[in-house]
Amino acid sequence: ASKILLLHVKENLPEIPTSVAFSPDSRTAIVGFSNGLLKRFPLPATLAPPAEQQRVAKTDSTVSAPPKEIPQAIQIKESEPNNQPAQATVLKAPSVIASGVIEANESNKTDVDLYRFESKAGAEWLIETNAARKKSKLDSKIEVLDAQGNQIPRVLLEAVRDSYFTFRGKDSDILNDFRIQNWQEMELNEYLYANGEVVKLWLYPRGPDSGFNVYPGSGSKRYTYFGTSPITHALHEPCYIVEPHPVGTELPPNGLPVFTVYYENNDDGRRELGDDSRLIFKAPADGVYYVRVSDVRGFQGKDFHYELTVRPRKQDFKVTLHGANPKVNAGSGKEFEVVAQRLDGFEGPIQVNISGVPPGFHVTSPIIIQSGHDRAYGVVSADPVPQSEVPLIASRPDDARYNPIQVTATASIDGVQQTHAVNSLGTIQLLEKPRLIIRMVPMNTDKYSVAGDNLEQIPEKPVELTIHPGETIAAKVLLLRNGYQGVVGFGREYAGRNLPHGVFVDNIGLNGLLLLDDQNERTFYLTAAKWVPETTRLFHLQAEQEGNQTSIPVLLHVKRKDKLAVRSN
Repeated sequence: ASKILLLHVKENLPEIPTSVAFSPDSRTAIVGFSNGLLKRFPLPATLAPPAEQQRVAKTDSTVSAPPKEIPQAIQIKESEPNNQPAQATVLKAPSVIASGVIEANESNKTDVDLYRFESKAGAEWLIETNAARKKSKLDSKIEVLDAQGNQIPRVLLEAVRDSYFTFRGKDSDILNDFRIQNWQEMELNEYLYANGEVVKLWLYPRGPDSGFNVYPGSGSKRYTYFGTSPITHALHEPCYIVEPHPVGTELPPNGLPVFTVYYENNDDGRRELGDDSRLIFKAPADGVYYVRVSDVRGFQGKDFHYELTVRPRKQDFKVTLHGANPKVNAGSGKEFEVVAQRLDGFEGPIQVNISGVPPGFHVTSPIIIQSGHDRAYGVVSADPVPQSEVPLIASRPDDARYNPIQVTATASIDGVQQTHAVNSLGTIQLLEKPRLIIRMVPMNTDKYSVAGDNLEQIPEKPVELTIHPGETIAAKVLLLRNGYQGVVGFGREYAGRNLPHGVFVDNIGLNGLLLLDDQNERTFYLTAAKWVPETTRLFHLQAEQEGNQTSIPVLLHVKRKDKLAVRSN
């Protein structure tokens, strides 16, 4: 089992329990006692879907179909007074952009604006404001209320481990060096709750003088989850690892708090809207709902204008390729990046395919942007060529040999396969042999038998490594210095480029993966967390010197160990 889930706390039992068995549908637990008595205990209906649903889920096939369209938005203006549900401005169309101002007619009252809309149970809505982006003074907050004007619970967050911030506090942006007490008891992808904000753990600390990185793992601002907003945190402020549960779930007491998160937002958790608000609302029942817009500070005035968008949710994505028109040295490679913009809360995996690469060049394809992640990396590499033939240029648009390099991104959304075009990789220029060539090989590989005659050659098939979840393996990085004699560094926590999430370059210390000026070979280590699923993925190393030369990608297989015991003879 990947985790232990506390389902019931039973007291005053008739005897000592000696065994527990679960029904095939995971709906009932049967407990046996030392006196021979058997008792049945019901389990939560959400623990596992019925067997019929499981079979259906396995046999469903993905169907290609055009995505559903969002109705064109209707522009309206708020109608004051609309501070109370009975006075709320009615949103009659399914997609509306409402213009309003947070300004009270009476100076001793604080203005809020309410908007009324109707929804079917299970319908999902995207609600967001546009204020700060339009130079408004409004620091917006949005809430969804029920027909009686009460806040609507979104999720229950059960604390399962308690902790607190050590070393220093955190501002509302920083995403690295989250130093928290008892971090050894925590795991990647767990949710961390602190004073109303929820973040998600992305990368382990790299020793005692570092902390967790949280999602998205790169950039300058962290993401938040369940509609919570980023805030500052003080040194020694309490925080908790939490597990989400549906509203109404009866949670057995474990001595730690349970937090109720409501449908409300101050600042967009994806950090795309600045100080503006964004919320995805799923209607719990048929009926009337209200959106309440206010200033989170309680301020108001004629300059506190805004636009409120309420429309059906439409999950989608856009992918952008960075590093187009690369200049690639013969026998080496250059990195490019594919970055996904996830729309309306889409979190699924995205596959990027690249085709039409000119002869003599090789490109990582397909590239998978993992579920919940925003980016992945690939390499454009070039075959080595005789010195007399460089510099060369790959075929260009005015060349009869030219074939445009096609880049597409595909993902499944609500069971529908959707493919979008991505900007092209552009024109590849071939340069002379670099002053530094990098290769990765298994530990048992001799430096001069890497690929044919010498290290310069690119193998016909990629080098392969295999790792088991919960295991650390060793490999070697080799350098061929062709005039460069300095230090070669491959980075610190991001040394392994395009590794599956949960697999990382380990034991690198504060200096990262580094080869000194007199080193041409170094052993490095890859560690896979226990929960990493089986996968196969190309990864590479990128030097910080000589124009960021990269290694030729290596194929990493993550495979679970055979659970069958082998009997020794």
